[in-house]
Formats: sequence, structure tokens, C-alpha cells
Amino acid sequence: MSRTLRLLTPLALFFAAALVAAPLAWGQQTLFSENFSDESVSDVQGTDNSGNSVSWTSQKINATGSDNVFSVQDQQAVTGEGNGFEARDLDDGGSNFSDDCSSSANYGCGRWETNAIPLNSPVDLSVQALTNGDNTNFESNDYFRVFYSTDGGNNFTRVAAIAGDEFENNPDQTVSESNIGASGDDFVLRVHMTTNGGESITLDNVNVTGAGACSLRRSRASP
Repeated sequence: MSRTLRLLTPLALFFAAALVAAPLAWGQQTLFSENFSDESVSDVQGTDNSGNSVSWTSQKINATGSDNVFSVQDQQAVTGEGNGFEARDLDDGGSNFSDDCSSSANYGCGRWETNAIPLNSPVDLSVQALTNGDNTNFESNDYFRVFYSTDGGNNFTRVAAIAGDEFENNPDQTVSESNIGASGDDFVLRVHMTTNGGESITLDNVNVTGAGACSLRRSRASP
């Protein structure tokens, strides 16, 4: 065996061992995925379908409508989508509907939010807003708004603000955003919704995926 080959052989073995210990992670990684199929009707909190055990919570705030709902509901008869997270009749006559869906808001609204998701790369976001089929009664004060935070929920950036009357011509809408955050960030997704009267807006098919970079990850041994 030549001296050069004798030197290369240990190096080759070293890199082969490194690849076994830290396999290549190709393509998109699903960090959060929720279509509410694992939740029961009337649930107001749950865990996503991704296998990563990321929890989400919800809060109904200042609800004034007599038939208000902000929870998982069966949407099969309405949208054909099975379960979804429905907002219905949360406000009755409010005005000046700002982004502040909190106890200090002067109207009824609902907040749906994930727990913090640690990032190892930028992420892409996709969220669906579905309606109940009767799109003629929506008003501009009805809304569906999507926000994200990359600092664990201290500060939020608004991605979309869909006014209720926009659903009249486009009853089902998808909100998406790409290349959010960076490695080391703590990502939180937040959705605000409100309607009055009999209108309803349903949150569904929520997905957060890694932006698709190739990286080396070290495998963790099972405990």
C-alpha cells in the first residue's frame, strides 16, 4: 500500500463516521402542522399534527355576541374540510377594530396562538381562512389577521389583515409568508379573528416549515 493511500484511509474513515453521526437533512422540515383533525369539537387548546408536540392555545376576549363561538368546530357540512377553528359572532356593534385583540380592546375578538417554536433556519408560513358559505353578510369590521414573532412573543409583525367584505368575492383565502426568522429565533404564530351576526371565519391548515436549506444535524440517541 502506498504512503499516500495509508494517509487517506484514516481520513476517509473519519468522514464516513461523521456522516453516520450527523446525517444530512435535506428538504423542508415541518415544524408545525395543524388541521384540527385530532381535536374534538369545542376544544380551545391542543397539540399540532406534526409529531413535534407543539401546543396552541386560544382566548375569547370581550365577546358580546349572543351566539359567540371561538373553538374547534365540525366544518364538514359547511366547507367540506372536517374540523376547523371557528370564530363566530364575537362582536355585536363594536368599532375601531385595531390590532389590539386584548382585554383593553373596545370590541369582541378571539386570539389563537402557538407556543414558541425554536428555529434552526428561516421558515415559511401558510394559513387558510375559510368561510361558512354565506358570504354576502360580511362587513369591513369582520376580520382575519395573521401575525408572527421571532423573539418568543415579545414583538409581533403583521403578515395579513383580511377585512370581512373581502370574503364576499373570495370566500376561502390562503395567507403565506416566506423566509421568516433565522437560526436561534423562537417563532410564535398568532391569529386574531372577529365577526358579528351569523358570519363565521374558520382557521385551518396551518403549516410552518423550514425554508429548505441543507444542513448537518447530529442524531440524538434515544433516552
